[in-house]
Amino acid sequence: VESMAFSLFWGDLHRHSSEGDGRDPLVKHFATARDVLRLDFMAMTNCGILTRDPMDRSFMRSLEGKKSITDGASMQHLNNLLDLHRVRDEDWALNQRLVKEYTEPGRFVPLLAYEWSCARYGDRNIFYRHPDEPMRLAPTLPDLYRALEQATAMLIPHHPGYAVGRRGVDWSAHHPRLERLVEIVSNHGCSEEPRGGVQPLQNIGMGSNVPGSSVRDAWARDLHLGVVAGSDCHRGAHEFLLTGLYAEACTPDAIWQALWDRRTFATTRGKRLVMDFTADGFPVGARYATDALPQLDVTIRGAGPIARVELWRQVELWRAEEGRGRVEVAVGYRDLDEPVRPDTMYWVRAFQEDGTAAWSSPIWVAILPEHPATRGFLYWQPDEPARLEVDVARRTGRQAELLLMLRNEDLDGAVLTEPTLEIREGGSGRTIARERLESLSHFRDGGLRAVVDEFDPAGDLHYLATYRDGDGTLRHVRRTLPTRQEGRRP
Repeated sequence: VESMAFSLFWGDLHRHSSEGDGRDPLVKHFATARDVLRLDFMAMTNCGILTRDPMDRSFMRSLEGKKSITDGASMQHLNNLLDLHRVRDEDWALNQRLVKEYTEPGRFVPLLAYEWSCARYGDRNIFYRHPDEPMRLAPTLPDLYRALEQATAMLIPHHPGYAVGRRGVDWSAHHPRLERLVEIVSNHGCSEEPRGGVQPLQNIGMGSNVPGSSVRDAWARDLHLGVVAGSDCHRGAHEFLLTGLYAEACTPDAIWQALWDRRTFATTRGKRLVMDFTADGFPVGARYATDALPQLDVTIRGAGPIARVELWRQVELWRAEEGRGRVEVAVGYRDLDEPVRPDTMYWVRAFQEDGTAAWSSPIWVAILPEHPATRGFLYWQPDEPARLEVDVARRTGRQAELLLMLRNEDLDGAVLTEPTLEIREGGSGRTIARERLESLSHFRDGGLRAVVDEFDPAGDLHYLATYRDGDGTLRHVRRTLPTRQEGRRP
């Protein structure tokens, strides 16, 4: 993945049309996105259901100020709201048909989607990989999870920063495989932290400024969520907030995979403020383990003069660079601080002088137990479901035979798909061997063997083991492999 070439694509993942509670028909939204704004991907997310729990006051916190649309409403008004948040069967069929008709690989990829609205658990947009899927209108979030587990689907919570019980997100309910992204900003405002910060949430009656449900609250729970923007437009096809996405190509499979792997960043004002953020060459959204302190590189290219670039570690500001009117800012840092936890989350926030803001998805870096700074911590074990090791089985001159092994105690219980092994020279970084396993049976036979030729026998090799875990998350383990003497690594 480090060496894989990705291209940048732009899209809007949260839109409403006149077939729902927005303006302008579906077809105008599709045509405007593709032919006028020349976006690369888009999703129409008309409301499929508003669950009936807004009528249950037990889910509502007592808030001062403006009331929400459901507080004190008559039964007739509440029933009208429920009807408004319901897509007709013929309109869902129209959305399916337009997704198929407007799909043009290399130019435009629309996704089939709808909104599931719920006061108790918080709103979600549901996205399907395939355009023939039905809406699944479950009454509760656990029911919705169960309904979607057999589909190729994702759920993206939106405006999470509102109060729990008022359509903010209750993060105690979370599905790590289905929920991989969160909408950090929309026309509602910014949900990065409880008070919004960059652009406070607008609807006081939905509980702005109440801690517990923001994106930072989710990250503080160690939830692995990337970020997107969505316009959540209700006033017509002209409103857009853009998500940047790094994919191999502008095709349905590649766009879906990029969303799944969290290779995304969010922007405001419809501006194309480009964020290029890597850690040891891994892109945004990556999860990897390493035996070295990480090198973090950030390049921001503005649609106008850049005011400030910020690099955050966990939920604390770690480094900042003033833009001083430049339209491109590039910075690099190695985190030389002694680790205080097995894994660390890094993310970037940037601002243009005109107020445009952008957020990157995080990169999660786990420091392996053999790193000197972690010695003495008996608890120090990063969250890696596969315990992969590489030994030098044999070395002769400039050739070495390497053996990749899975050290899990329960091999049959290991959930590990698409495993690959890549060997690189420590000095040049040149890839000198790459192997891919088809099944875990290779490990029962002793492991995966790779022969490396023409390496510097006086130097080190690095190995990169890549696999997907049980939640479908792409994971990487990168270690230095000493080869100056025969035998197992110390």
